[in-house]
Amino acid sequence: MSDFMPSSAGPFSAGPSRAAPSGAVLPGAAHGSTVPAAPRAGLGADAEATAFIGRETELAELRAILPTTRALTLCGPGGIGKTRLAQRLATTHQPTANQPAQVRLVELADLRRDELVPYRVAEAAGVTEEPGRPILDTLIEALRPRRTLLVLDNCEHLINACARFCQQILAGCPSLRIIATSREPLRVAAEKIWQVPPLTLPSADDLSPAEMLRSDAVRLFADRASAVRPGFTITADNRAAVAAICAALDGLPLAIELAAAQVGVLSAEQIATLLADRFRLPSADERTGPARHRTLRAAIDWSHDLLTAADSKYTPTCPCASRKPAGNSCGNRNATAL
Repeated sequence: MSDFMPSSAGPFSAGPSRAAPSGAVLPGAAHGSTVPAAPRAGLGADAEATAFIGRETELAELRAILPTTRALTLCGPGGIGKTRLAQRLATTHQPTANQPAQVRLVELADLRRDELVPYRVAEAAGVTEEPGRPILDTLIEALRPRRTLLVLDNCEHLINACARFCQQILAGCPSLRIIATSREPLRVAAEKIWQVPPLTLPSADDLSPAEMLRSDAVRLFADRASAVRPGFTITADNRAAVAAICAALDGLPLAIELAAAQVGVLSAEQIATLLADRFRLPSADERTGPARHRTLRAAIDWSHDLLTAADSKYTPTCPCASRKPAGNSCGNRNATAL
């Protein structure tokens, strides 16, 4: 039997009862700062709320890379599918004598302070702070004898803190490996950076329905559309519209999912037509997902908020990056500005 055995709470559980309680006040964190409770979503393949579609080629490549590096960063824009791909890679990972046996997911999107990063990792790993001792030292001592794979999800807004943490914990824990997701690389020693590509698109819009479904983008659209309109399938009548939707959204998984959610009230042809204003249409009724994933505008706003003051002062020079009405500057008097 493999020694990759998830705990009873799932492969990404917070570990044994020694873990600091969610929302606990940790004395070392900024003089008693409260560490936000870690989100409890996405606990592995068995707990996925929606089917994982495609990415067979990407997963095969990543499985070959993972044993060759101790730090693998999946990079790409918001909505490209970094989190789902990292979780899938980690939960289907087959450990060997030299590869990690424990998997711990560390979700960072809700953190806003650099010093809280090691506390969130400690919570996920089931490590309790020791009075009068830096949490990082305690964490390194606890993880040093373990063969652990840490998945650090959404590092971009804490990029410097995550880079420092990774450098220190990798140096102190020779059996530890890290998969990080970020919109930019961590740039730590020995890091391998892997750019997450869009989903594959159909080669033409006049393919048969069966041929269309060879495209991961089309398969994703069909799967999510069937969830809101049972019985939805790719047909000779809607294949061109679905191909147009996927192409207009550049194979971006988040955008495709949000567009597919509209099939409950709109036809594929109507969605394709409305995607001329591509940042206005896709929105979902899902209330439990991350706010930054509920609309395309929210995904872009998340990126905009990560800009430094020096960088953000240049965005008004691009009319399509303005948050004020853009009028005819975007080529459409009814266009909604970002």
